[in-house]
Amino acid sequence: MQDTNDANDAKDANEYMRKDGVKGRMRDRQRRRAMYDMILTLSTYEECCDFFDDLCTGKELEALEQRFEVAKMLSQDKVYLDIMKSTGASSATISRVKRMLSDGTGCLKSKISKSLEEET
Repeated sequence: MQDTNDANDAKDANEYMRKDGVKGRMRDRQRRRAMYDMILTLSTYEECCDFFDDLCTGKELEALEQRFEVAKMLSQDKVYLDIMKSTGASSATISRVKRMLSDGTGCLKSKISKSLEEET
């Protein structure tokens, strides 16, 4: 019986993920807004760590942390080889982060620049 329920849940999830159009995009925006609104309520370092420990797997957190470190190193004009050695990131990951820094919203790039300025 549990296998049937699991299969039905997976089918429902797949159907939901395939939905497009206004209703699907609205739900995606609402889900995104709810998550980021919750993140904005976090008030301490410990609370932030606990929240993301509960939300993400260890591998997901490692990937986010690695990408953040790569972004910082790229912002300091470090070369790929040094970044790879220091972070363990692949050249593909470094390339994606570099592209995001140049073509993204600019928010992360701005925050990193400000942080680096404050360090000096």
